[in-house]
Amino acid sequence: APHCPGAYPALQLHDRQRQIIENAGHLHIGGPERFQDHHVITEAATLARRVGAGVSVDLLPGNPLEWAPQIQALLPFVDVFCPNDDQICLLYGVDDAAAAAQSSHQDGAGVDVASAGPEGAIVVDDRGTRSTI
Repeated sequence: APHCPGAYPALQLHDRQRQIIENAGHLHIGGPERFQDHHVITEAATLARRVGAGVSVDLLPGNPLEWAPQIQALLPFVDVFCPNDDQICLLYGVDDAAAAAQSSHQDGAGVDVASAGPEGAIVVDDRGTRSTI
């Protein structure tokens, strides 16, 4: 689970990383908006999917708007997408987190779980949209 923003610019998918993904059963990508080469994370997610590993993604604090195209391009390879309600609204340029999560699901994410503070979370999957606490 890469989660070290300072290392992201130098990240490349080497053979050892491929072996880890193939054997791990799950790949978590924390903060894809911090990667300079978005092809690396797409390649890693594609590899994970090819070997049957799950893929989850969350966003780092801040504004993901400038990275929206790269994040949205990654969604077809993501099993679980976990932004917060503000992030997903910014990502889709709307004020309604449930609508944004539905858009994310339509863009390919298997399950969207948008945390919504004291209101719980908004979950969107093939069964529809629901809120949980």
